[in-house]
Amino acid sequence: MPKLQFVRDHAARLFSKKVVTPIKAKKPVVAPDTKIGVITLSGEIKTSDTWVPLISKAMKDDTIKGVIAKVESPGGVPGAGEAIYIALKELRAKKPVVVLVENMCCSAGYLIACGGDMIISTRMADIGSIGVVAMLNHVKKPKTATNEELSVEFLTAGKHKIVGNAYAPSLTPEQRDHFMERINQAYNILCRIVSEERGLCLNSIDEWGDAQVFGGEEAVKRGLVDKNGSIAQAEQSIMELLDKRKIDHTKELALVNFA
Repeated sequence: MPKLQFVRDHAARLFSKKVVTPIKAKKPVVAPDTKIGVITLSGEIKTSDTWVPLISKAMKDDTIKGVIAKVESPGGVPGAGEAIYIALKELRAKKPVVVLVENMCCSAGYLIACGGDMIISTRMADIGSIGVVAMLNHVKKPKTATNEELSVEFLTAGKHKIVGNAYAPSLTPEQRDHFMERINQAYNILCRIVSEERGLCLNSIDEWGDAQVFGGEEAVKRGLVDKNGSIAQAEQSIMELLDKRKIDHTKELALVNFA
């Protein structure tokens, strides 16, 4: 019995020893690159239907920390331009927005650019053309092409109703004054927005807002552009704005195109 007890005790000690499993080193967790949205607004501005939803999409996406808006436009209708500008301004209230221009940003296109935190352009870009134009076509002899005996006659309620119609008679002095008043109203709104957004004095409007088109370098001197550069400078500026707003970000950025 004592011998059996020894064997039993020895076996208990043997199997009670802890088996140590080597611990594998964990791989360091790498944070994903900070996502920056890229929205491209290009071509003649005829409507806001395409661009405003893209801006809204970038605003609602919580994974997007900032936006680079690439604006390439000669201009277009002022109402749509203002609508896109307002949407971009609302976006910048939540996330940093850098506007990048490589070739052209004029008229209503420049109005849109004013919605960002800052504007960067290449040195050879065309910037400005801050003004409003309206073109009225007139048919000298309002006959149709298919029937020379058929003329056009308008029946209207409201003496300004056919102003701008190609088949209407030439403008009366009163109609011309009314038309110019409307053009000047749009021009004044445009200049006020540029003045407020860019910190430019309305008293010196002839230096920046008389429909001149400037090269990128001159646009910086006139206060219409913050600095010259390309996509690399836009990315660097976004990171600086993230730091300024105390928004965490990685050293590397992941650009996400919105289309």
